[in-house]
Amino acid sequence: MRKKIVITLALAGVLCLGTLSTDGWCGAIRMRVVVLNPSATLTQSKNVRTPLPKETTFQNVKDDGGMEIEYDNKEGALFAVKNDIVLEPGETKVFEIIFDDVWMMNEDKLEASRKRTEKLVSAMKTSKAYQRATLIGEGIYANIDQIIRSQNNQTVTTNQHIAYYRDNLQLADSIQKDITELEKLLVTAGGSVSLDAVENADLNVKGPDTKTTWIIIFVILIFIGILGGVFYFTWQGQAGAKTKEKETSNTAFKENTPT
Repeated sequence: MRKKIVITLALAGVLCLGTLSTDGWCGAIRMRVVVLNPSATLTQSKNVRTPLPKETTFQNVKDDGGMEIEYDNKEGALFAVKNDIVLEPGETKVFEIIFDDVWMMNEDKLEASRKRTEKLVSAMKTSKAYQRATLIGEGIYANIDQIIRSQNNQTVTTNQHIAYYRDNLQLADSIQKDITELEKLLVTAGGSVSLDAVENADLNVKGPDTKTTWIIIFVILIFIGILGGVFYFTWQGQAGAKTKEKETSNTAFKENTPT
């Protein structure tokens, strides 16, 4: 009886993250598919079909490693496919796929969130909400630091790197919710917050800019004009109907008057 070929998916492959400068693939992830024929006497063939991480797109694949990259509509993911792989007795074949490291969050945006948080907390320094704002801010800073630290860890495997990214998405969502809470705190802090502090916080709750204000004004004026026109023509129609009714009544009266 033939032994089954052992297939090992090396998803725990080599992280690039600056270590692949020798082949120009810096900032990329490697995934290795290893196919082994354990038989010492028989030549065997095998078909391989393995999924790529769900975040991967066709555009991210830089080198297919000799495999075909296909999209499975049912699974909603890309698959690396290789059919009729012929293996001599004891032979091992390795297919290495290289794709962009899409499991990195934008650190410029993270730092922008940090600065925004600092401004919001500072704006409430003289208010009763400052203690609460400080606690929220510390949580935001900790989450930002955790994201940056984990995604730049060059000692982890590819699997761990991807897992960190998926966890970091949840942290990023938490950061945005906390910033929204800080904004609400600032709005409800009352008169103890200076106007300069509010402006420096660059809140989303600011009023519309000049251009938007004029657009709103023109829209209102146009609406009033249309509404006035409707009332005018309605009034004209009613007035005309009354005049016609009066003329008809007068004519009937004259015809019935005895001569």
